[in-house]
Amino acid sequence: MRNPALRLQYGTIGTEEKYFLKWKEDEEDNSRFKLDKYLLKMCEKRRLIELMHDFVLFDGGVKKLPRVHQYFGVKAAQEHARQRKGGIVWHTQGSGKSIVMVLLAKWILENNPDARVAIITDRDGEWRPDVVSGEPLSDVSSDEQAIPRKKIVIALDTYKGKIATQGWRKYISLCPEQVMAALEPFCCAFLCTDVDREGTLSGANLKHFASLRATR
Repeated sequence: MRNPALRLQYGTIGTEEKYFLKWKEDEEDNSRFKLDKYLLKMCEKRRLIELMHDFVLFDGGVKKLPRVHQYFGVKAAQEHARQRKGGIVWHTQGSGKSIVMVLLAKWILENNPDARVAIITDRDGEWRPDVVSGEPLSDVSSDEQAIPRKKIVIALDTYKGKIATQGWRKYISLCPEQVMAALEPFCCAFLCTDVDREGTLSGANLKHFASLRATR
């Protein structure tokens, strides 16, 4: 930890100064100096042990800690998981969804030995499922082991009538209607994002989604 200009920053042993992270919490509380407030909250015994046990990961051999929004996002998702509730974690591009996914999957598998984690991605070679679950998903082939269709929701990003991939940096020639028709036998629903509108925080494109739903 370090305190430039009385602001708490944190990192792991060996973290370069430029990669130190800022901790923020209860910003409306001005009952004490922010540095003191953040130190008391972050170094509280239970939270400090939790950070070391549940929130340290290695990325290509580099030890990393979550940013504040990632920590609280995982904590909220953990509570939903305890109550067996579903949910969506909303991320903007570059906000660290991969780290959130790994931390949450790790916690679920450690706390529920019967749980299974499925990773569905459009990025070839970026994820190896066995890194998270300890068992390649390609081995799950029997009807008893397969994830039931009613539990699968497929997410699609659309941009100007095409499918967007790789963080909206690339596009394929297929239109959403074609992809949905091909994938419909394998899922119970689709979660669609219109990059033109939602990707720029301009609100949901309800007309676009209604037209997609009409094709089903």
